Amino acid sequence: MRSFRVGAILLSVVMLMGLWAAPLSMAQEQPRRGGVLRVALAADPPSLDAHQEQTFAVTQPMSAIYNNLLVLDPHNYPKVIGDVAKSWKVSGDSLTYTFTLHEGIKFHDGSELTAADVKASWDKVVFPSGGVISPRRGNYQMIKSIEAPDRFTAVFRLHHPRRRSW
Repeated sequence: MRSFRVGAILLSVVMLMGLWAAPLSMAQEQPRRGGVLRVALAADPPSLDAHQEQTFAVTQPMSAIYNNLLVLDPHNYPKVIGDVAKSWKVSGDSLTYTFTLHEGIKFHDGSELTAADVKASWDKVVFPSGGVISPRRGNYQMIKSIEAPDRFTAVFRLHHPRRRSW
């Protein structure tokens, strides 16, 4: 019985030391760059361009590597929270949505995400250039223009107000 108690105490001490040391080792870890994203798909998508394709075979693997201005709060559905946007305002007439972006968000190559990048992504969907097909364009017909007045502000102007639940 005594050896059991000594063993239990020794095990407790070792576990406590391990819990104490774990945050130290985690704090010293550096992100690893590169690698391969492996995904099992039940289809052969024509491309992995999430702007051009609308199949589940593209949405499933690509949604894990794209960010959004806003997302649904996974802990408080259906509350909307910022992802790339740290804050947002809707004008009184509901025709202008202004998003302030988090600073310091990096692309895989280390370059910083700016409002110009947000504008370029949305322009590709809403106002595609000649010869580019946007299967989602019809979902955003209410968007009149997208502006990037400074590095971390994106402004969406609408043709007509959109009813919102947030």
